[in-house]
Amino acid sequence: MKVLKGVFLTLAVLIGALLLVGFLIPSKYRVERSASIAAKPAQIHRLAGDLEAWDAWTTWKISDPSMVVTLGERTTGVGARQTWTGKDGRGEIQFTKSSPSEGVTYDLTLDGKYRSVGAIRYQPAGDSTKVVWTMEGDAGMDIMARYFGLMMDSLVGKDFAAGLARLGPLAEQEVAKDVEAAKRAAMSGDAPDLARLLDPASLTETAPEQFDVKFTTTKGDFIVQVT
Repeated sequence: MKVLKGVFLTLAVLIGALLLVGFLIPSKYRVERSASIAAKPAQIHRLAGDLEAWDAWTTWKISDPSMVVTLGERTTGVGARQTWTGKDGRGEIQFTKSSPSEGVTYDLTLDGKYRSVGAIRYQPAGDSTKVVWTMEGDAGMDIMARYFGLMMDSLVGKDFAAGLARLGPLAEQEVAKDVEAAKRAAMSGDAPDLARLLDPASLTETAPEQFDVKFTTTKGDFIVQVT
């Protein structure tokens, strides 16, 4: 009997200690990873701002091959949405802000109760862009959620870092596509401005061999041909 009392007392002390420590753990958590990508914000946004393209660079399906993603009616812009189910439960992402020059902000819900706010921000730096991926939330008075928040950086941070590492090469492919498209347009004569950007030598213009000059006087118009 004394042994059982000792066990119960030990458990009570441990539970009490866990509760006490839980209340001391900060309720708010934040995860942040960043990477420099050799592309413009608009080119990166084609991938980060379109949920249909997320499978190409995020790593969640690699970590959980059983994951099933369902896209909403729209995949870009405010209101774009996707849901998923996998071995770790179910979740939902919905864009609340979307800008080709600034990035996206989204609401993330896990199992219908754990909510956080995520964002992918673009910070131009010369010919490159610093992409910052963040997630933050508040566990409130939920003790278990506070303990979970302590592990959030290690659990989610590695996925963010791996995703950004995959996003870089894909965004750089978008740059190459734009360059090729500009060259083709320039060669067809449909885009002289793009041709100048791609070929500085084309900035030098040649004057025409002859042109007309029109003079207007009170007695009428006179046209002089200059060669």
